[in-house]
Amino acid sequence: REGGGSAHGGENREHSIVNFLALHGYASSTPAADASGVYVYYGAGGVVAYSHAGEKRWERSLGHESHNFGSASSPVIHEDLLIVHADIESQTLAALDKARGAEVWRIETGSQDAGDSWSTPLLVEAAGGPELVFHRSQGDPATLAAVEPRNGKPLWECGVLKDYLCPSPVAAGGVIYAFGYKRGAAVRAGGRGDVSASHVEWQINSGSEVCTPLVHEGHLYWTSPEGGIAYCLEAASGRFVYQERLRPEAGRIYASGVLAGGAIYYVSSAAGTYAVAARPEFKQLAHNVIATDPSVFNGTPAISGNRMFLRSDGALYCIGTK
Repeated sequence: REGGGSAHGGENREHSIVNFLALHGYASSTPAADASGVYVYYGAGGVVAYSHAGEKRWERSLGHESHNFGSASSPVIHEDLLIVHADIESQTLAALDKARGAEVWRIETGSQDAGDSWSTPLLVEAAGGPELVFHRSQGDPATLAAVEPRNGKPLWECGVLKDYLCPSPVAAGGVIYAFGYKRGAAVRAGGRGDVSASHVEWQINSGSEVCTPLVHEGHLYWTSPEGGIAYCLEAASGRFVYQERLRPEAGRIYASGVLAGGAIYYVSSAAGTYAVAARPEFKQLAHNVIATDPSVFNGTPAISGNRMFLRSDGALYCIGTK
């Protein structure tokens, strides 16, 4: 899933949307699917529900504002609800009835013309029940917050993030790991009210500008969007284990890393795919290029069984063992 890129909230809306969309296109959001159908968020184009046969079942607008880096948040399914973080389009987080598209609840996530969070909400199981964790762009600093997914009732908020927010939060063992452009933090789930002084495990003055980290066996892994630097962080302490440059030079990376077969795969925009050992000791295992496709690769790969599905601006590939 792609992030929105390095654009500051509130700047150059509408008239300059064409300036940067060529870098990642209009397919930054990942559809959500279950047995009932497929749900797609097109940003200012709205939410559309399809049957598995491709028939449109309903559509719903969640706002028409735009940003020069477009939209990126993906819809999330929770029971009979479809939840969408429309911070760019209307500075809201909304839950829709999955069957009909009717609005069930909505909360504000930012002030007018201040939406600058491209992240996808995260469902976390806590002792008190499920929590929907998201980045709220409103306020200084911006916050990590959680609501009850059934009704949008506020549960807790934590002022640990700042700047615009592209990476989505991830979690393991009841701890949420969240990164903004210049900061990162680990926050325990299950709190109530302002948990800034009670539930923060650690904070660092370093973040991830675009890519969502991958959490695996007590460590977090991600890459920088420029320069192709791979990072590994110890999840328990927030201590960096390594910062290593991928070789040959990776250039821009908007796609997030994926884990398969003991390796983490990082897809660069124009320099191929890098495989790195999924352990806290840097080892680049491979570098592969599809030489016949000169178009841009910005989508995060999808893994199913022993196959990887990889999308460029020109084609969709299925890679596996024959």
